[in-house]
Amino acid sequence: MNRVITSLVIACILCSSRTRTAVAQSGSDVFQQALRKERVDGDLKGAIALYQRILKDYANDRALSASVLVQLGSAYEKQGSTEAQAAYQRVVREFADQPNQIVRAQARLDALASTITAREASGPTLRRVWADAPGAGGASADGRILSFADRRTGQLGVRDLTTGETRMLTENPPRPWQVYALGNVPSRDGRFVAYSWYSGPHPVELRVGSTRGGEPRVLVSNPAIEFIAPLDWSPDGKQIVAFAVRKDRVGQIAIISALDGSLRVLKTFGWRVAPGRMGFSPDGKFIAYNFAPRDDANQRDIYIIATDASVESVFAGTIDDEQFLGWTPDGKHVLYATGQAEQRSIWLARVEAGRPTGDATLVRRNAGAAEPMGITNRGTFLFGVAAPSPIRALSVALDSTRPRSSSPTPITLDRPEAWAAQWSHDGQAFVYASSAKPDDSRATHLIVRTTSTSAERVVPAVDLAYAYSTRWSPDDRYLMVVGQDKKGRRGVFRVDPSSGATTLIIAAAAGADEVFAGWTADAKSVIYTENVGQPLVTGIVRQRDLQTGEERELMRLPGIAIGSPKISPDFKRLAFLSRDSGNSSMKSLKVVELGTGESSHATTLARAGDIGPFTWSTNGHSLYYVVPSDGERQTSAESSKDRLMRVSTTGGDGSEVPISIPSRSIGIQMHPGGDKLLFTAHSSSPGQRDIWAMENFLPTSGLPGGGARR
Repeated sequence: MNRVITSLVIACILCSSRTRTAVAQSGSDVFQQALRKERVDGDLKGAIALYQRILKDYANDRALSASVLVQLGSAYEKQGSTEAQAAYQRVVREFADQPNQIVRAQARLDALASTITAREASGPTLRRVWADAPGAGGASADGRILSFADRRTGQLGVRDLTTGETRMLTENPPRPWQVYALGNVPSRDGRFVAYSWYSGPHPVELRVGSTRGGEPRVLVSNPAIEFIAPLDWSPDGKQIVAFAVRKDRVGQIAIISALDGSLRVLKTFGWRVAPGRMGFSPDGKFIAYNFAPRDDANQRDIYIIATDASVESVFAGTIDDEQFLGWTPDGKHVLYATGQAEQRSIWLARVEAGRPTGDATLVRRNAGAAEPMGITNRGTFLFGVAAPSPIRALSVALDSTRPRSSSPTPITLDRPEAWAAQWSHDGQAFVYASSAKPDDSRATHLIVRTTSTSAERVVPAVDLAYAYSTRWSPDDRYLMVVGQDKKGRRGVFRVDPSSGATTLIIAAAAGADEVFAGWTADAKSVIYTENVGQPLVTGIVRQRDLQTGEERELMRLPGIAIGSPKISPDFKRLAFLSRDSGNSSMKSLKVVELGTGESSHATTLARAGDIGPFTWSTNGHSLYYVVPSDGERQTSAESSKDRLMRVSTTGGDGSEVPISIPSRSIGIQMHPGGDKLLFTAHSSSPGQRDIWAMENFLPTSGLPGGGARR
């Protein structure tokens, strides 16, 4: 009898324990477990089982259910299962109160439909010609040479598509992203490449190099030009069309002699977003380009202008955003895209004397985002597609008194990308930046996420083209954002997260390196830094009153360049990164007291070949920083052992914190409670492209295939 009673008691205890565990485990907890199985463990079957369990056990949580259905569809896609469509269709059909998830589900449904369309024999054919390319540039007219700028190292290279050989035309810069190549395009015969070359404080240069190697020629090097990008060569190889931005932020289309670098301005824009892709017509008489006709809109139209500026016409001016892709080899048609993201469609329109004639013909619906690289003489359209590299948000549990092993926990976001994440001071929310659309780099949304409910709210009407960093005010009423607005103005902007009202607080001077450091304790002023002087740099710290606009200089640091400045929690100290003098590959983490004198001494706390993002501890007694395993942040797809270090602000050697952190971290911040860290990190190496070829789309007799007209 006693044994029976004892057994019953034990059974009750075990049952009670299981019940308490089940009650304590929320739907969000199970969702995180499922995400880990899918993304970290690669256990799709186990993840799907958990997703289905959530849908059954937490059906009353509609926000969670909609998110889970989208993720379930993604897992089914990875399995190659047709169940993916059913999951997405259920979101669209049953969750009208979850608009963000409907957008995600509909985008995937359209993408799946696009995949089916691409397989149809009657339509254009697609083939991948280069997987995981380190960048994208342009293609020669014979389709043999592709030029590219390696987004990881800053090197310029070319790829021979007939042999698969890749060779670099520039040396590996000693300071990636301080010396680097960017915009690039090969000549029609594939013998030369025109490219932009950035080199520290020197003016950006337009250079031409041989695809066989050797020293390049400098065509343009003008201190008055802040940015220049070559976009196409003339058919005879004697001229290059480029987009240039002067120091006063005026944009221009320029035609440059490939022989002597003489420059002729074809069109001036004033305040505008960069026009993007341009191309000479095969007879060399016209140039087609993209352009946003209004300051307050990102929508682009396509224009065609004569190379002698005698005539200009709007090639396409619909309500859709339009992208010029290229001229057909005979010069009688222009290939272009309309729409956004996965819903983008490709069209072909006839052109006579620089003007469109008749209706356009649909070439491919739901084509996705294509980065045009040119149309070859044989009628092959080459384009790049960004390899999946979303930026993830993750949290890492941290116990500063008893360091212990911990793994990052993915945070499920409504947006596919996230960066510039920052906790609010009360720890109840964080803000992050994300592209307004997955393929739209000309507009940024700010999203505020409530941590307790996982609810997200888009800050309305933010007039920003890009946001580099965000900081909450001490009272959490405002955001200070370092970025660029849609008029091309760079600087520091104050954003009201309730209304989206955006005000330029500090305008970056032409060529200046001005960086927001933080707020003062009373939220009435801000601190920012500037580096001046060459070759000996002086870092300057300034304070600006937000009401009066008055400024005062807090200190000067001769010989020290200030990077990524961050105010301490007590608002009395400034931490920043600086390149060591005499050793540009070595970074130092420094701290300085915010005094009022003309100069001050900066204390070096840590020194490493490369230091990644860093953050203050909550009590301000130490700093946490990331040391990438490969010594070059964000450059290695295999990097998986980045280290988290902690160093006391009183000095001494830094010590490694024994917890697992995500590789390729681009942001880190301590939670106000001091018990966890928020990371934003690339999930794969950024900048990679898959290069594709689209064929069988040109007209043979009349318009191709009798396609849909518009």
